Amino acid sequence: MRTSVFVVFLIGCERVADVGGGTAEAPLRELVSATMTGDAGAMRHALVSPDRLRKAVRCPASNKLFSDLELAVEHVGEVAKLVGDAKPKVEVMAMTQTGSTKLSSGDNFRGCTANEPFEVRNFSIKMRMSALGQQDETDDTGDVIQLDGRWYALLKE
Repeated sequence: MRTSVFVVFLIGCERVADVGGGTAEAPLRELVSATMTGDAGAMRHALVSPDRLRKAVRCPASNKLFSDLELAVEHVGEVAKLVGDAKPKVEVMAMTQTGSTKLSSGDNFRGCTANEPFEVRNFSIKMRMSALGQQDETDDTGDVIQLDGRWYALLKE
């Protein structure tokens, strides 16, 4: 059972008030919580918007960074309903930062060029999920980006 298909395709357990605030992991937790409760608005809030990311980086036409993010944001409501209907329970057992990269204007980011300075952090996430009478533990990863002093969840590379 991989209830985390979208959770970690995009990626926490409890709704946190400081999303975009003090901790880099907050948007990941908000994204998982929102996905598990079927809250499409909160899912969109946790993710960096395609428009904001376009301001931060310049990509060649062949790069799918923006199109993948736009597709994910477009389908957030459908995914929230599907996952919400299954009524899964998710417990984030551990979230550990595994990397951090500070980029300057002109630096390479996923095949694109940074237009402004920003930071990206990588996390390893261990979750316990139960749905439809099954329980599963899974290890996954999630990335966040800090823009304008706010942390956002990023799609996985």
